Amino acid sequence: MDRRTFLKRGAIGGAVLFLAPGRLVALPSGALDAATRPLAVLTPRAFGVLVAVARRVITVEGADAVAIAHGVDDALRFANTQTQGDINALIMLFESALVGAIFDGRFKPFTRCSPEKQDAILDTWRRSRIDIRRTGYAALKQLCLVSHYMTPGAASWLGYPAPLPWVPVSDDSKFGATPG
Repeated sequence: MDRRTFLKRGAIGGAVLFLAPGRLVALPSGALDAATRPLAVLTPRAFGVLVAVARRVITVEGADAVAIAHGVDDALRFANTQTQGDINALIMLFESALVGAIFDGRFKPFTRCSPEKQDAILDTWRRSRIDIRRTGYAALKQLCLVSHYMTPGAASWLGYPAPLPWVPVSDDSKFGATPG
């Protein structure tokens, strides 16, 4: 990649990150699913958009998109503050009508689109020549997949028992050291 292409892609990506998280979006979001318990990291709006994304990327029968989004929120508690903010911003890029208008000719927020159009939007992100879109799609899909497979009933259809709940290790018991 030559310098001009690099600078152009960097400028486009920077503009998208600056403008997209809702600053210039004229249309309101569609009906968003609400969290069923307090959120640790995700904003309520980002949570609702993530539920819509989870419905499209986890297509296994019986998958609970709200539980998946809660799982992602729980996992993000362990990320640093900048990463937490970046994930919220990334989720809102999917929702942004401005980003959709600039890159896809779409003037509706993600959550106001039909399921078929949402699939097409996600596929556009998956195949995009712009790194931030491709890697953003991959990150959200992977977060949703991990969260889905951590739900108690998800592994049963594969013949595996449910994963054990994560329990933090105290500082005095690192790597098999016995207290005392």
